[in-house]
Amino acid sequence: GLTGVSGRLNDGWQSTGAIPLQATDGQVRSALFRVDAGFVRIMGLRIIQGRDFLPTAGADSDEVLVNEAFVRRFGLRDPVGRRFYDFARDPHPVQRPDRFNPVIAGVVKDYHFASLQNAIEPLVLCLKRTEERIGFIAVRIRPEARTAAPRLLQKIWKKIQPDKPFDWQYLEDVLSVSYSGEQNWGRIFAASSFFAVFIACLGLLGLTSYVTEQR
Repeated sequence: GLTGVSGRLNDGWQSTGAIPLQATDGQVRSALFRVDAGFVRIMGLRIIQGRDFLPTAGADSDEVLVNEAFVRRFGLRDPVGRRFYDFARDPHPVQRPDRFNPVIAGVVKDYHFASLQNAIEPLVLCLKRTEERIGFIAVRIRPEARTAAPRLLQKIWKKIQPDKPFDWQYLEDVLSVSYSGEQNWGRIFAASSFFAVFIACLGLLGLTSYVTEQR
């Protein structure tokens, strides 16, 4: 029932930092996600230019993926193979040879990695460093395995980490909590609309009765 696994530092919907870059018209702060080589496939993202991370890519890889919003913001016609400081400047230059200057391996189609209320902003996906610990594991399962998969995962987890609790959530539940405020407001507006229509109907009924009596 399991179709893939991906490890990452965060929950997949919150960035682990930002990369400040100086464009010709001002500073751009791109959201940064540190992921593993399987992230794009497991999360169902679509590569529209270039390629995904290589399965054999290590933590020392300087390749990154960017989204369409990043490409548009910097006006890149052929982004694949370009290094960041070929088209942007470091707003806080550091004179050291190991400055991070990644090369774009591919472009992912825009997706909402923050609230749906916000416009999609520039995004950079890069491989996590060796010393960084995985904070979350994403598991893709088949629909028919929805009930059995958690039990299987718990069994596997106890073999690997018997001294740590197994805590899991469906992604749809995480997103539902994120938008619970909007859902509550939706219910309030729906109830208000109902009462407004109800009161209007009472007024119309009263007016009809009055006109009838006058006749």
